[in-house]
Amino acid sequence: SKTAEALGENGSDEALTVLGEILRDQEEGPRRWARRALVKQGMKAMPVLLGALSAGGGTRDEAIAALKEIGPQPAEEVRFLLSDRGAYAGAAKALAQLGPGGVGPLIRGCYTVDTDLREQSLNNLGVQRVKAAVEAALYNLGADKNNTIGPALKALGFIGDRRAVPTIIPFLKVKDNREAAVTSLGQLRDARAVEPILATCLETQKR
Repeated sequence: SKTAEALGENGSDEALTVLGEILRDQEEGPRRWARRALVKQGMKAMPVLLGALSAGGGTRDEAIAALKEIGPQPAEEVRFLLSDRGAYAGAAKALAQLGPGGVGPLIRGCYTVDTDLREQSLNNLGVQRVKAAVEAALYNLGADKNNTIGPALKALGFIGDRRAVPTIIPFLKVKDNREAAVTSLGQLRDARAVEPILATCLETQKR
């Protein structure tokens, strides 16, 4: 902890590089202290934190936590990582937590031709319950969006906007999407979904 704190106080490029290495430590304690030291450097720590978004597990989580602590400013730089196949998953997770500046790029990501990016965008917008993402999620329920229907249904359930109920109900009849539709409608807690869900349950029991 004292090592990370001292490096944070130093603030040189060399010190930040070492903190980036500590951020990738297998132990939680060193990662946490490295994150705290990097946060003190603010935007100067961005290269290290952006690089950590391509890592997995605790390293990525600490990097995201640091970006949140720094404030909304990092969103402008993080958004460029959505086009990086090695870092887009971490970038999407971070952007969903960085306020309006981060949400905007993710909503645009829901309309891209890149299926993987659409899925990551929908998943993270849903988990963060971003109301502004409802239209983007509905768009991904289109007939030509088979690969993202499941993530879109899940996102709508998390977000909790009941206006989506009539659009979700028909997916109860689609085998591949039935489970996600039932879960989503259950989360929305709308009386209009009760009868269709019961009918679906009875129909599947007969088969």
